Amino acid sequence: MPVKDQKEKGSTLARIIVYTSSFLLIIMTLIIIIRVFMRLSFNITPSWSEEMACLLMVWLTFTGFALGVHENAHLKIDLFYNRFPRTVQTGINIINYWALIIFSAWIMLFHGIKMVWMTRTSRLASIRLPNYFLYLIIPISGLLTIFFLLYKLKNTHRKETHNVTR
Repeated sequence: MPVKDQKEKGSTLARIIVYTSSFLLIIMTLIIIIRVFMRLSFNITPSWSEEMACLLMVWLTFTGFALGVHENAHLKIDLFYNRFPRTVQTGINIINYWALIIFSAWIMLFHGIKMVWMTRTSRLASIRLPNYFLYLIIPISGLLTIFFLLYKLKNTHRKETHNVTR
């Protein structure tokens, strides 16, 4: 996933997330290849492989959500949006950013921390990692999403101030 503007402060963080996600995707792919090869060749499968692949998939999904916010890559219907004047579009964007901040803070951050706390004493069955490892990415992704959205709000305000002063 390309990071658009290398001068943005948020894009350094996004680049780190892209590289980390790429590494996790490679590891997950290798785990699945090993699992399939061992099943087909030796008629055995490593007990840890499915659980580890699922854990990595969850992490990739939530980091992808934060990156999607940074890159404006989430689905949107802009049939009517494009017909509005630029100032109305900016207002819609600001409302959208705040709605996503509230969602990220309430659902991902607050409830994600609750899930991490509730699963802190149990372990994943086959890989024996603490169970909260599976849920830890939810509040992390919520924080990343909030950071990216606040950065977008700051840039939106700066652009509007710049356009007014022209």
